[in-house]
Amino acid sequence: MRVTFLGQAGLLIETRAGSILCDPWFSPAYFGSWLPFPANDGIDPTTLQNPTYLYISHLHHDHFDPAWLADHVDRSATVILPDYPIGDLRRELHRLGFRRFVALGGWEIQRRCPHMKADLTRFATVDDGVLTCQLHGWQFDLAGGTCLTSADHPIDARRMTKDEIAALAATAEVADAAVEVAGAANGAAATD
Repeated sequence: MRVTFLGQAGLLIETRAGSILCDPWFSPAYFGSWLPFPANDGIDPTTLQNPTYLYISHLHHDHFDPAWLADHVDRSATVILPDYPIGDLRRELHRLGFRRFVALGGWEIQRRCPHMKADLTRFATVDDGVLTCQLHGWQFDLAGGTCLTSADHPIDARRMTKDEIAALAATAEVADAAVEVAGAANGAAATD
């Protein structure tokens, strides 16, 4: 595993299973009053443009840099989202063009229900490989992508491998520890 510090809380984590770009922040934020520290203007953005996964911890602009993401990160990256009760972060990343999100017990699924476009991050449950959209009760077999309610509404779904899930879990632990270390190095107290 290789971890590259990008300044502030930003990390690029590279493993045999893929890479995770975490909280990349390169643009001044809050009317130019916040700047990346330490300065990261010497980092070549092309080395960060094709991560396997993208992780943004929250919407503060020293973690979520929409202009930089729009200009530099391939939208085919799968987004790993924190387990927040509201979907603001997902909506913002979707608006930038990201379409693949890790969700629901190791399944990657499309965001919108094929039936009435309900947000599956809010209305989906998964039980024994069957996704149910709670808004209208439509069901989908995730393994085959078929709709169990109507023949003409397939769903885009992919089961993550055990290695991918393990790599995500390990990387989340490394990222949490690295954010604590980076925070302590910048004068903030590290916490449990």
